[in-house]
Amino acid sequence: MNLERRVESWNEHIPKIIGIPWGFLIGAELTIAQSRISLVNKIQKVYRSPGVQIHSRHIEIIVRQVTSKVLVSEDGMSNVFLPGELIELLRAERAGRALDEAICYRAILLEITKASLNTQSFISEASFQETARVLAKAALRGRIDWLKGLKENVVRGGLSLSVPDSKN
Repeated sequence: MNLERRVESWNEHIPKIIGIPWGFLIGAELTIAQSRISLVNKIQKVYRSPGVQIHSRHIEIIVRQVTSKVLVSEDGMSNVFLPGELIELLRAERAGRALDEAICYRAILLEITKASLNTQSFISEASFQETARVLAKAALRGRIDWLKGLKENVVRGGLSLSVPDSKN
């Protein structure tokens, strides 16, 4: 994933898309993408000053995680989300497109700890920190973890989703 190429691509295709919700979504998406690029560059600058070389894609993964949530500021007429609700950026974008109505939200920067503890998978959450609390809360709520991510599958000792099956 090269963020700079994505931003250039969006800038080329924006004139083709018309409509208020689409304009809002594209503007928000561009702002978030440009913020991510800026964060990656600033983090790289900090690491490179003492001579540490890290490929940008590794930093991009972390930056994408800490910028993946948004805070709903108001929901207009659809009443899908509550003001002040913390939701996934992709969920807000999809809901806005489905309703053909702009959902107003504010991008936020989560701490790495909060980003790790704020996922769909309780196994992923428990593997990071506060294991007993996360597992107890999941048990009380009757949560089911469908093991969709790489981290959950590695924790349970299963095959990695990123490695092709080697039984052939």
